[in-house]
Parts: sequence; structure tokens; C-alpha cells
Amino acid sequence: MHNKYMSSKLNPIRFFATNRDLDDLGRDANRDDRIRLQQGGYHWVDMKKYMAHYLSTTDSTTMPPDAIVQNSQKIVFDNFLSKPTIKRIIIGIHGFNVPFHGALTSFSLLADTLSIAFKKHNTTLLTDEPSADLDLGNGDLTAFVGFSWPSNGKVLDYLSDRAEAVQTAPALANLIGYIRTQNPEAKIHIIAHSMGNYLACNMLKGLINETFKPILFSDNAEIKAKIDQQLKRIDKGGRDMFFIDRYLMLAPDVERREVTQCDIDGDKSSYLGPFYAGIKHLVSETHLFYSRYDNALKASVAEKDFIQETLQKGKEIFTGQDLQKRWENSLGLNPLPSLVPDNMYSHNTTVLTNRTIDHGDYFDAISIAERMAEIIMSAV
Repeated sequence: MHNKYMSSKLNPIRFFATNRDLDDLGRDANRDDRIRLQQGGYHWVDMKKYMAHYLSTTDSTTMPPDAIVQNSQKIVFDNFLSKPTIKRIIIGIHGFNVPFHGALTSFSLLADTLSIAFKKHNTTLLTDEPSADLDLGNGDLTAFVGFSWPSNGKVLDYLSDRAEAVQTAPALANLIGYIRTQNPEAKIHIIAHSMGNYLACNMLKGLINETFKPILFSDNAEIKAKIDQQLKRIDKGGRDMFFIDRYLMLAPDVERREVTQCDIDGDKSSYLGPFYAGIKHLVSETHLFYSRYDNALKASVAEKDFIQETLQKGKEIFTGQDLQKRWENSLGLNPLPSLVPDNMYSHNTTVLTNRTIDHGDYFDAISIAERMAEIIMSAV
């Protein structure tokens, strides 16, 4: 029998920002429109229109021109994300081997589960703009949008996807910077899955090293100055001082090893993981969700043990021991290394759910969603 109390009316996520097919975007548009649409290195896609194209063609390699949101300022921001009733904005980032329609499926599942968890905190999760609640003067709403990068959707394209993730980092920074200029009071949260964490961590690395800065697209000097302050290398400890309020890592792999400050021979500065500083200084809190039953991570650990370790030992015959490299590789076997930044925490999803959690099971487990909702709502 259908139980109306267990059903959900949440729509799939409507808006995804993406740098997929960016070179083809606006091919037939005039010069000014093409430049406008490509500003920041990403564009917004209406997933309802995209899925109508995909379901009629089952072609995941093309994007119909009418799926692009031509006036994203009005449609995405003025009518949705910029509303003062939107107090929190969650950005979902998918991982390796995920086509565009797969990203919609995964994060719509997650949003559906989160919507149930958020009800306990008296906030409504929105994935689309049509809602009477948006115009309430004292409303308290949470928005979920997606960010999709050019993952090829092919198992053998691992290295290619990693390269795409690194190249996409500035576009993600631009997106977040722009969201902050449009709704400066909203809390910004990232939920990244698998290799999506490699993208997010490389974004934080680029920002902290000042390899790039977000293009803010704002004439408001006060807002620009505020975001610039958030990007400075400052220590943890103050409100409105962080570029990201909560960063939730689902099933990360390499990022789990490279967030460590390694102490060799009593010298803590002897090794600093490439993602350590960005997480420490630009994120208020980072939370890692892991499972020892995650088959993707098991395969990664086996690859480290049997391939990387063997190659490393062979190399050290000629070069001598490389303790830093051995340290970094070994961290992939641990839930959360002991020398991560002090604003980083771990959560055993097997304990949370009392069942085995595989690589795709993080999206629709209510116990995991409830913990994520608690973390997100703790940002005040």
C-alpha cells in the first residue's frame, strides 16, 4: 500500500553549473552573448531540458543549445539562489566515471534523502525555484545545485578525468565567488563524491597558493573586499572568515592522504601535503565520510600496495629511502590520518548505518544524510 507519509515531492535538481561542452557553447550566438555565456569558465544548464534531450537520444556526448540557461542572473539567481530566504546553498560535485545524466541521478538521490533529514531542523531543501516559501520575509530555506565537470563516463579514463578535475578548479572557484557576491549572507557548503574531492581540493590549493583568484563579477566593493579577506591565509577561528563553511567529503581517496602535515625526525615542516593548507585556512570545517566496504577504495588500496609500493621499493634501491613518499602512500589505508588540520573530522558510515556501505551507497542512506544535515546546520 502506498504510504503518503514516506513519499517525497522533491523534484530532481534543476540547475547544474558545468564546464562541459564549454567550447561549443554559444557557437551560433553573437559575440557579446557568447562572451557573456562563457564568463567564469562555466555555464548553467537547465537539467529538465537536458534530460528531455538525453532520454530522446540516449546520447550523453552532446548538449542541446536550448538546455543552456541564457539569462542565469534572472533565472538561477534573482528567482532562486539570491532570495534572502535562502540561508544555505549546497553544491554537489560528482566523481570519476560519471556522465552528465549520471550526476543528476546521484545528487537527486542525495537531495531527496537530505530533504527528509533537514525537516528535523525546520528547514526545507529546494532543488528548483518555484516555491511560495521563497518570498517569505523570514523564511529559512536550503538550496541544492550541482556542479558537473567533464568526467568522461569511462572506466579507463581515470588519468584523463584527474587532469580535467585539476583544470576545472578555477571554474568552481569562480562559481562559488559569484554565489557569494549574489547572496553574501548565505552559508556555502560543498558535498563532493570520490574524485569530485580531487577537484574541490585542487580548487582550495589554487586559492591558497594564489595560483588563481575567483572572478567576482560584482561592483559592490564591500562584498569584493569581504571575499578577498576570506581568501587570505588566515587561521581558523572567526565568523565569515572562510570561503567554504562546510566541506563534506564522500568516499575520498587521494585527498585523504594529501591533507597531512608530516613530522619526520621531529621537524613538522619537513612534509606538507598539497591539500593541507587550503583545507586548514579556507574551510571552516571539513568532514570525511568513509567505509572499509567501499570497493572503489579497496581497489585503490590494492593498487597502492601491489603496484606503487613495488615501484617505490625498486626506485629506492638506487635513490635510498624516501620516507615522505612512503608516509604519504601509507595514509591511504587509514580512515583519517592523525596529522590532518584541526578542523577536519571523520565519520565511519558503516557505524552510522549499521550496514556495509559501497561506493555509491552514500547518496541514499538516511543515517548518513542525517549526520550531514547536522553538520550543515551547525554553521551559524
